[in-house]
Amino acid sequence: MEPSAPYPPVPPPFPPSKASNGPATAALVLGILTLVTCGATAIPALVCGHLGTARAARSGVGRGPALTGIVLGWLCTALWLIFWGWALLLGGGDTLASFINEGFGLGG
Repeated sequence: MEPSAPYPPVPPPFPPSKASNGPATAALVLGILTLVTCGATAIPALVCGHLGTARAARSGVGRGPALTGIVLGWLCTALWLIFWGWALLLGGGDTLASFINEGFGLGG
């Protein structure tokens, strides 16, 4: 029997991946989506942002995206509160109800 050829050298292991902060990344994405979804993702952006800042305090990673998600979430929430407050004050309850019942003025 012939001796078998030696095995090739083992490649070095991959370097450890960078630490990440999932809730902070989710807060950033959801915060940006509040601009597109008319505020539907504002509350989830706030929740993920606060979770992300708590995790960033422990790991030191992801504070910026978490704070951006919180700011965008609160900004969109405030704009919606101002919009509905303005609609109630200027439009009155009956006008607002008819506006909603008519499909938000879309002719529906």
